[in-house]
Amino acid sequence: MHAGGGALFIQLMHVGRMPHPGNIAHHRQPAGPPAISAEQEMPTATGPQKTPVPRELSIDDIQATIADFRHAAASAIAAGADGAEIHGANGYLLHQFLSPNANHRTDAHGGSVENRSRFAVEVARTAAEEIGADRTGIRISPRLPARGDRRG
Repeated sequence: MHAGGGALFIQLMHVGRMPHPGNIAHHRQPAGPPAISAEQEMPTATGPQKTPVPRELSIDDIQATIADFRHAAASAIAAGADGAEIHGANGYLLHQFLSPNANHRTDAHGGSVENRSRFAVEVARTAAEEIGADRTGIRISPRLPARGDRRG
């Protein structure tokens, strides 16, 4: 690919509240900005199941997740990629933080647009610090509501 002039960016993502425990190792409960279910049907080994109410991410969980994105960006480069694209669209975790229908937090990560954007900005900033801004991209959704609850 490089010999042909191509570049490889690895997409980094976290599904947040979207999975079903039946599809997760050790059947762990999903985690999201607050404890609001996406109310989506997910295919599982036993047939379609509704996504459950996720565990709300604590401030420590948020900081650990930002560190995980940093590590993932570094790992992409170490594996030979030219860069990393952070997935902030399609109802996954970064999109969930951005969306008023999925993010009902009342702390520094909820409420205003600036607060709801804080997580995505921190993820992008730490990835760019780790691998360089010229190697860091972010994908965002043109629609604001994240999948599920359409009240926002």
